[in-house]
Amino acid sequence: MGKIIKNPLLLFGISGKLGNQVHYSRKGKHYVRSLPKKTDIPPTQAQLAQRARFALATKCLKPARQLIAIGFKAPKAGMTEYNRAASYTHKNAVCGEYPGYYIDFSKLLVSQGGLKKAWNASALRTQPNVTRLRVAGGFKLGRRHPAPQSTPV
Repeated sequence: MGKIIKNPLLLFGISGKLGNQVHYSRKGKHYVRSLPKKTDIPPTQAQLAQRARFALATKCLKPARQLIAIGFKAPKAGMTEYNRAASYTHKNAVCGEYPGYYIDFSKLLVSQGGLKKAWNASALRTQPNVTRLRVAGGFKLGRRHPAPQSTPV
């Protein structure tokens, strides 16, 4: 994999497959890598088990992506907030034996590290499987609004 450091104007606007290369940007940096090689070799049981663990962790976290972007803000070089959450979930919250993996929700995290205190936070179950989070001052997932002029709880 190559990383473009100088002269990003040369590849400005290129994203996706170009010949036998894949161009993409991540956190403001442009990267180039070769296409993966196709194989006719079937995956091993260990590979299938690993893929199943990863798929379960990803499926569990995907609906909370915006919340995770806020909750895993602490810096760790080379990893996005979502990648940090997925790594933690994969290592700690996916339990059981292949093919019967399950998520242990007591070990699942949507935030890690130091966070500011929430102002008058509340949670309301609106349907059997839906919980709405609310914070005073108009805070919404993905956006921050000015906090109310009161003492934090």
